Amino acid sequence: MKTSSFWLWFMANEKTLRGINHLNKRKRNKLIYWLSKHLEYYNPKIGFRLIVPYENQGTPSIAFSAGKNLEVRPHILHLMETAPITKNWIISASLTSLADNGSLSQNYTNFLLNSVAGLRFPYFMNFMKFLGNAIFKVS
Repeated sequence: MKTSSFWLWFMANEKTLRGINHLNKRKRNKLIYWLSKHLEYYNPKIGFRLIVPYENQGTPSIAFSAGKNLEVRPHILHLMETAPITKNWIISASLTSLADNGSLSQNYTNFLLNSVAGLRFPYFMNFMKFLGNAIFKVS
């Protein structure tokens, strides 16, 4: 399967995906099943994370991941190169993992714990939201 088939399906169903929080469980599961199936047709080793804010309080996003699987990374790059330009979605990819480098992961964890130790919960969540966007947004 070519990426164009995946993106055609995605764009045909993007409005329903944006409203996934308002679907009943059966319809939600069916939509996620077909999203994963269409991505699997392109490459079964690519993972994804779908984030749809409730009540339209932000832009929904889909992030693709290769994990530690090096041979999948060129497929994700191709998927990103062929991604449609849309103002309704943040389409991103993570080609590396913090777990790829143990010392980087440990340093990052120490930085995170030291930086947020004194913050109250709402500030911590805003910090994590900012940090998440900084790490995973690849446009």
